[in-house]
Amino acid sequence: MLVSSNALGPIKGQRTRDALADVLRDQILDGQRQHGSVLPAERLLVTETGLSRAAVRDALRILETEGLIETRPGRYGGSIVRQPASDALDKPIAVFVRGRQVSLREIVEVRVMVEPMVAELAAGRRTPEELAALELLTQELAATIDDVPLFLDANVRWYLALAEACHNDLLRAFFSSIAGPILEESGKEGIATAQTRQLILQSHHRVLQAVQSGDPAAARRRMERHVAGYAEHFLGQPQDLARGGDFSIAAGTVQPARLGAEREGPVPGTGLR
Repeated sequence: MLVSSNALGPIKGQRTRDALADVLRDQILDGQRQHGSVLPAERLLVTETGLSRAAVRDALRILETEGLIETRPGRYGGSIVRQPASDALDKPIAVFVRGRQVSLREIVEVRVMVEPMVAELAAGRRTPEELAALELLTQELAATIDDVPLFLDANVRWYLALAEACHNDLLRAFFSSIAGPILEESGKEGIATAQTRQLILQSHHRVLQAVQSGDPAAARRRMERHVAGYAEHFLGQPQDLARGGDFSIAAGTVQPARLGAEREGPVPGTGLR
């Protein structure tokens, strides 16, 4: 591990722990203290900054809470700089969603905008290993279609695997952060009906086929159709981004929408059309 040589001068102010945390945070985010480097020991930080040991510990605790350092005890331990984890947004977004009482409408609107882009990128960037993970999760969806909790969980993990395959760190972090709210809301709002689960599985198979064939345009188009139909079902209004969807409202039930020229043959291995 690398030991940083960045020296810190005296720190003054009413909230000295915050001031020290701000300085160290800026150094980490600016790359002056790189991933794997070790921050100066507490006693050295006390000497350099003129702060109390309690203030130094509080500052380090703030950075650890933010996921920017990892504190290891022992002779060869210390405060080690870390890159933000892929799930760094999970808790703050979950708190925001619950605290602001973000509606299903808002969650669906975001999905309508973002998911087609993720599918398009994944079709062009996925690795063989990532494709295999998507294929396994699609099989898991089919195997758990009669077990609602397992199906909903596998459905969220399918989206996370798709986001992983798009090779965009911000999109991956975003999808990870909304996975919990999606799982919670989808269980509440009727996604658990047998017919809806069949249509979700059919849609995922179609997107998977485009990802398998490395066809970004088809992956985007099929995901657009899926999320547009999903939005029409749960929000009760058509979405302009696609010609029809995989769901539609009729007499209070979910029914397959007319897909016109976009409709394709049976989905292999599912019995679905």
